[in-house]
Amino acid sequence: GDGGRLITFATDTARIYGDLFARGGINGGDGGFIETSGLRGFELTGAPDTSAVSGASGIWLIDPYSITINNNVTQNAPNVDDVFTSTGTPAEINVTDISDALNGGSSVIVRTGSGGNEVGDIIFDADLNYNFRENGTLTLDALNDIRFINNSRIYDSSPANNNLQDALTLNLYARGDVVIGSNVSITTQGGNFVVGDPDNNTPIIPTSFTNNGTINTTGVENRNGGNITITTSGALTTIGLTANGGMAGVGTAGQAAGSITLSGGSITLNGDLSSVGSVGNENNTDGNGATITLDGPVVLANTATLDARGNTSGDISFTNTLNGTTVGTENLTLYGNGMIFSGSVGDSIRLGSLMINATGNVNADTTITATSLDVQNSTRFTAGSIDTSGANNSSGGAVIITADTEITLADIDASAGTRISASGGGNGYAGGNVTLTGADITVSQITTAGSMAFDSATTSRDGGAGGRIQINGIEDTNNPPSITLNGDINASGGTGINGGTDGTTQIATLSLTSTTTATTTINYQNDFTSDITLTGSDGIDTLTSLGTDNTWVVTGNNEGGLNNRLTFTQMENLTGGTGADDFTFTNTGAISGMLDGGGGSNSLTGRNTATTWNITPAGTANSLIDTSSTPETYVANVTNIDTLTGGNAVDTFTISANFSGAINGRGGADMFSIQADGITATVVGGTDSDTLTGFDSTNANTWAVTDSGDGMLANNGSGTT
Repeated sequence: GDGGRLITFATDTARIYGDLFARGGINGGDGGFIETSGLRGFELTGAPDTSAVSGASGIWLIDPYSITINNNVTQNAPNVDDVFTSTGTPAEINVTDISDALNGGSSVIVRTGSGGNEVGDIIFDADLNYNFRENGTLTLDALNDIRFINNSRIYDSSPANNNLQDALTLNLYARGDVVIGSNVSITTQGGNFVVGDPDNNTPIIPTSFTNNGTINTTGVENRNGGNITITTSGALTTIGLTANGGMAGVGTAGQAAGSITLSGGSITLNGDLSSVGSVGNENNTDGNGATITLDGPVVLANTATLDARGNTSGDISFTNTLNGTTVGTENLTLYGNGMIFSGSVGDSIRLGSLMINATGNVNADTTITATSLDVQNSTRFTAGSIDTSGANNSSGGAVIITADTEITLADIDASAGTRISASGGGNGYAGGNVTLTGADITVSQITTAGSMAFDSATTSRDGGAGGRIQINGIEDTNNPPSITLNGDINASGGTGINGGTDGTTQIATLSLTSTTTATTTINYQNDFTSDITLTGSDGIDTLTSLGTDNTWVVTGNNEGGLNNRLTFTQMENLTGGTGADDFTFTNTGAISGMLDGGGGSNSLTGRNTATTWNITPAGTANSLIDTSSTPETYVANVTNIDTLTGGNAVDTFTISANFSGAINGRGGADMFSIQADGITATVVGGTDSDTLTGFDSTNANTWAVTDSGDGMLANNGSGTT
């Protein structure tokens, strides 16, 4: 059966010289509950026993007003051996008594109230060596503060001799501050480390937590790491925390890490956080990583790495803002699965370099501001604006983002900082490079401009170079690649002065990799500041421009230019937007797929070679065939075009369907042939001798010639002007 309850209580001082037992039964049952309490102090000559041979260990509760745990059983006590009084000074308990109780199988609670001049602190000033045969729990429950004095320790002196069960859970429940002093070492071997108890019926939440020591809940061999959970209402400051999985034994899988959860009114991070699953032995699987959650505004006080890797990596979450301490100084490296930034990053104080390696999605709701951003891997990356622009007298920082599927961004600013007079004369600074690689990429404005040179005298100074811009659309297993540009592209070089050269203006490159289809969409309403080259894939590619008005010039096989700044190759389909789109083909221009004018009033001008224009009913192909030598179809399908214009050679228009716009022959002796009854169209011959031929059918053709070369051809109630 279970052990019972044994409570010793004194309104002044409790003196306990005998042995206290509340053990579980030999054949089964959990350990019981023992409380030793003295309102002013107590004397204890041995550790109570709440162990259980075949069940869970019990609890020993120590309950004075204030207490110091140390190695001095008679420190600050009156002239009665081993009597601990709290009048004016804390009560004391020898750390060995706690160690003996834990090693004997008891869970120990040290709880304080307040009395006299005391406030109910717990002071830990000793080395606690635990080495028991099962899990143990030590709870420090203070009315006020819990303080670990510099160089104190909680550890197991024989971690390899623990029968796979040696782990200590440490609970620190304080209503005041919790302070872990310098060089303090707390090792739990897979037990949990908990500060605060927000889920209690009466929540216990410290006002602050400060860690200047080492907290490590890594499991022993073949044991998972323990969780680290720290909750405060105010400031939470910590150096490194470690909750890794224990080392895998011979022929076994790796062990899972424990989670790290930090919650506070503010969180200052001064070191690394590690929740890494251990490596499997002899090719067995690795242990899983665990989640790392920072719930509160975070400030980096030093360069830090947050690592949640494993066979399945853990998520990393920032629920509030994230900032540095000194502008552009504190670097942050993140390894994990999904990553969430719920608040702005570096908005108040810019981070140093930010490196992210994620096996899942990365979501940043607002701006990321850092000296550079390197997303080495992610499934999907979503963020607001990204700012790696240089400060005064510095270059812009690089932006590298790689995702298996989507990249969705607002603006990217990697421009150089201004060369200012306070630095003396000098060349301009370079903009940072931007590289985006993903299956579905959407981005607004990208700026990598270099800065202007400066000199207070007449020395020749060169401008800074613009940063390179490269956007790579790649094929994933489920979706073809796509690139969408919603804003300007500016990779301009800075201006040189006093005869110095301007910085290099880069040409932005867009590329698509696919064996099926790929799309590029331009939503920007104006001309780009810098030139762009777009290279299609081995599949069928579509270029769409949704600007108000567009000018397209097709100069080669599926290649040409758009609105002066963008040149394209391997684009089989061209699609206009809602404005007026004007498509012009040079004598070598050709599109193998669909030319779609989109909405608005659109025009198409053919080659200056003999061309046959086939205007067919909806659902069939409208094509342009060059007949000047070997017949070549240089536009296979045309739709949503309002004005057709031939070249300077002979154009033959075969009209088999109504055409609501105008058909212009322009130069050459053009021929217009009506190929069906009731065709409605407007044809304009041009400057040479042109011919209009009516449809040969049973319906009569009625010709009304109103002027020189002008008139109406009517057939079956409809007419061609």
